[in-house]
Amino acid sequence: GLTAAYELSVRGYEVVVFEASHRAGGVMVYGIPRFRLPMQIIDEDIKYLEKLGVSFVYNMVIGKVLSLDDLLTSEGFSAVFIGTGAGLPTMLDVPGANANGVYSANEYLTRIYLMDADKFPNYSTPLYSGKKVGVIGAGNTGMDVMRTAKRLGADVTCYYRRSREEAPARTEELEHAEQEFINWRWLSNPVEFIVDENNFVKQIKCEKMELSSPDETGRRKPVPTGEFFVEDCDTVVMSLGCNVNPIIPATDGAIQTNKWGVIIVDEETCETSKKGVFAGGDVITGGSTIIGAMGQAKTASAAIDRYLKGDSGNVTQLPRDPSLTAETWKPAYMKVTS
Repeated sequence: GLTAAYELSVRGYEVVVFEASHRAGGVMVYGIPRFRLPMQIIDEDIKYLEKLGVSFVYNMVIGKVLSLDDLLTSEGFSAVFIGTGAGLPTMLDVPGANANGVYSANEYLTRIYLMDADKFPNYSTPLYSGKKVGVIGAGNTGMDVMRTAKRLGADVTCYYRRSREEAPARTEELEHAEQEFINWRWLSNPVEFIVDENNFVKQIKCEKMELSSPDETGRRKPVPTGEFFVEDCDTVVMSLGCNVNPIIPATDGAIQTNKWGVIIVDEETCETSKKGVFAGGDVITGGSTIIGAMGQAKTASAAIDRYLKGDSGNVTQLPRDPSLTAETWKPAYMKVTS
C-alpha cells in the first residue's frame, strides 16, 4: 500500500491511505521483528509520504465502515488499490487449540511489535509468554516467532511434521534461528495441547512422522507412525500460514476470487474484475514477500495512471483458470523474457 501511495503521489495524484490499524506500515510493523526491520526506518518512509501530500486515515476498515462502492461514488475517488494482505491465520483443529496460552503467529507478533505487549504494564495490552514456548511450523514467520520468544527469555522448540530439508523457511532464516539455540523436533505433528485445571496449556502431544516417497511434484508427504511423545510447554504459537483477508471480497460481489479467496487480477495491470479497482501483494498471491508486493504495487500504479488518463488499452484480462496461485501464476513484472 505504501509503495502504491508513493508511486501515485509522485505522478501528481491526490492519495489517501485507509488503514485498519492505528498506525501505518501493515505487516512491516506488526509482523516483522524490530531486530530485522527497525521502526525508525518505517516511520521515515511514512513521514516522507506525508511530505509528498499523502493523507492517512486510521482505524478505517474498508468493507465494514465504507465499501468500495462508497469510495468510488460518494467519497469521490477515481480508482482504488487494495493491499489488505493475508492476515487470516490457519490454526490446527486439535484438542486444546483454544486453550489459554495458544496463539496464532499473527496475534503473538502483533501484540509485541504493534501493541508493545512485551512492555506490559507500561502498555495496556498483555502477553502471556511462558518459559517453554512451542512453535508449530517452520516457515519464515515461524523463525521470526522463535527468535522473538528467545529474546523474551523463553526456551523455544520448533515442531514440524516434515524434515529440515522440507522446511519452507529460507535457508538464511533457518540458519539464523539455529544460531540462537532453538530446539528442533522434526517429523513431529502436534495432535493435542494438554491443559491444566485453569485451561492453560501445559504440555504438547505429538505423533512421530516419516516421509513417503516423492510424489509427482517431487515433495515427500508426512506419514503417521502411530508413535507419540509428550513434552512440557506453557505457550504455543501456531505459524501455519495465513489466508487472504476476506472482508472486501465478502462485501463486494463484483470482486472475483479463486477457491482460496485470493483476488484474481489482470496479469499485466493488476486490475481486478471491478472497474477502477486494482490490487497487489498477498491479497492477489496468497502469503508471499514484501519485495514481491512492492513490485505488484508499481505495476498497479502505472496501470492506474493509464486508466485515469483514459489510456488503459485492452479490456481487463483475468486468468482463465480461477485456481491459479502464486506458485503457478507469475505477474508480468516477474516474468523473464529471453
